[in-house]
This record gives sequence, C-alpha cells and structure tokens, in this order.
Amino acid sequence: MVHHRGVSTLPGEPPEHSSGEIILCLHDAGGNGNAFSEVLDQLSASHTPVAYDQPGHARSAGLDSLGSLELMAEHAEQLCVELAAKRVVLVGDGLGAALAFEIAARGNIEVHAIVAFGDLDRDYDLSASISELEAITSGKARRQFDQSGYSPNVSVEAKTKSFTEWVKTDPRTTVEDLRALSNWDGENALSRITCPVLLLVGDHTEETQTVTTNSLALSLAKCEISTISDSGRRLLYEAPDQLADAVANFCSNVSAST
Repeated sequence: MVHHRGVSTLPGEPPEHSSGEIILCLHDAGGNGNAFSEVLDQLSASHTPVAYDQPGHARSAGLDSLGSLELMAEHAEQLCVELAAKRVVLVGDGLGAALAFEIAARGNIEVHAIVAFGDLDRDYDLSASISELEAITSGKARRQFDQSGYSPNVSVEAKTKSFTEWVKTDPRTTVEDLRALSNWDGENALSRITCPVLLLVGDHTEETQTVTTNSLALSLAKCEISTISDSGRRLLYEAPDQLADAVANFCSNVSAST
C-alpha cells in the first residue's frame, strides 16, 4: 500500500512528481505508512513525499515480515523503480532509519540525503522485546500498548493516533521485524554511507537513546544532530509539523551545498 498526495493515479501508475525532492518515508517495526500522514500533508507543498506499508503491515497483504534488512532494502529499491525515482531523500523512523541506512549503503539507487529518528542504534539488542512478543504470539501474554518514549505533556490526540496505527499490524509481523533489526550489520552499513544525514532527537528522549544517537553519529561521514522541542522519540505523533519542517530545511540545505 503506497501513500502519497496530489493527483490520484491508476493502479500500477506512479504518483505524479509534482515538485522538489522525492521523499520516501520508511516506517518503524510493526508500523505502517499512514503514520507519516501529517508529514506527507506538510511536505507536499514543496516536495513529492511518498510512504508505504511494508508487506504484512497494516493494509498490505499477509502476516509475514520480509524478515531481513537486505530483503526490505530490495523491496524499497523496486518501489523506487516503479516510482520512476532517479534519486530520493529517505526519512526513517526506528526500523525505517536502519532501512534507510541499508539502502544508502547498498548504492543501488541514488540517495540524496537521509533523515532518521526514533529508536536509533548501530547494534540493536532487542532480546527483551522479542521475548515479550513471542509470549504474546504464543498466547502466553496479552498484547500491551507501549507508552514509553513520549514527552510528559503528550496530548491525548497524539497517543490516540499512535495507538490507532500500532494496532493495525499483527504482533507476529512485528516480532519478525525486530529479529531482522537484531540481525542487521549496522556498523558495516554505516561505514559505507557518503550522503548527508540528519539525526533528529526529541528534547524529552530518554538519556540512553540520546547517548546511542550521539554514538551513531560518529559512525557517519556527514552527519548532524538536531533537537525537536516538546517531544520524546515518538516524533511522528508528538511533533509531525516540526519533523516535516526539519526534513524540508535539510533538503534545502543539502541541495544548496551540492
């Protein structure tokens, strides 16, 4: 399922490249492209933003995650071919950030820039989260909405949207996403990225995640970190307007310097 703005097209036809950069938005583990809806709305004024549901997520068919970052990257590359995208800016949340790094490292499509946020790392230890999901999928535990990662003053609307998107994907798919992320060779991928990267961190992000993000930045050749105010790490839900502004400004700055 592809999400975009502008003129609707026939099935199999790519969205119109109306203006600016083609910005491909990559969702988190267990997420879906509609999580970027407000970001797409804002970016569409000057760019051509596109998001999509990975197989097994939300409105895409089946329950199976692709199961590895390599296969997810191949899938995204094929989508870029179908979109007739000669170059893209990648915007990724959590798993989507790792996927953006993997795509850029592979070098099969031209990546102009990357904006990453959410749960960022180069060597994920997700054993506790995977064990919890395995208990849920085997019927030994009840599914619980994760309420961590928000600022103290998060709005009801932000949490409601987050819950609405979270519940759309089966936990059997989410656990496979996390296994894929655990098996990803992040250090190798990051060392091969040459495009500019912007890492976004909410000012209420947990200290451990902030430290990890700072460490991640040291592995990238061209990287800067920017802080989003009044938000935790759930930027898509707490600060979509600030997120979209940061993406648009970074696109302008990168284009001006090349």
